[in-house]
Formats: sequence, C-alpha cells, structure tokens
Amino acid sequence: MDTNLIKALSKEDRIKLAAMIRRDPELRNAVNGIGGLSESSPYGLLQGTISNKGLAVSGIDVIAKHTDGTEYKAKTNQYGYFTLLLKDGTYTTRSTLDGVEASSETVIVKGKTLTFDHDFGK
Repeated sequence: MDTNLIKALSKEDRIKLAAMIRRDPELRNAVNGIGGLSESSPYGLLQGTISNKGLAVSGIDVIAKHTDGTEYKAKTNQYGYFTLLLKDGTYTTRSTLDGVEASSETVIVKGKTLTFDHDFGK
C-alpha cells in the first residue's frame, strides 16, 4: 500500500480513518501488526470510545466489574478511546461524566475483542 495516499488525505479524512481503525478490532489489529488474539486465549480485550454529543471525551474512567467483584479500570485518551485486557468471564461495564453514569452493560469476555462505545449526549 502506498502510504502517500494516506498522507494526502485531509485532516478530517485522517480523523475519520483513525476512528474507523479504532472501532474495527480486526482492522486495528492488522494495522498494529498483531493479528488478533489466539482462539484459546484465557483473556479478551474490551475496547471502545466515550463521547459527549459526538465529541471525544478524555480522562473518563471506564470500569469493568467481574462477577467475582474484581474491578478493572481504564482511562480514555485524548480521542476518547480506552482498552482493557480482561480474563475470561462476565463483566458489568460503566463510565461516568460529571457524575452522570452511563447505563450499565453486561459483557461476556471469552478470548476475543469486544467493543463498548457510549455517547453521553444521546
């Protein structure tokens, strides 16, 4: 692939491309050169974005609570993106913005990548 084609994109198109790569686990892994998690892995990835009315929100705590009570936390980066490596199991995920908690979502991690996106403005 000719990287000059990507460099020639407008700033807005590069931002859209980066968002698309972050949201598609297979594409993200291909770009990062890791090819995805093994089918027999006892861990999975929980990744996603947090936004407010479509704008990325940085510094938000994303919490995944395992059924055994263990909590795992990640903080969103400047693009509103986060990622957590979690052992297999069932988790309740949540995030908060200015005291407003996103609706909880239950996810089952079993050696694969899952996506959790939330927009506080919707």
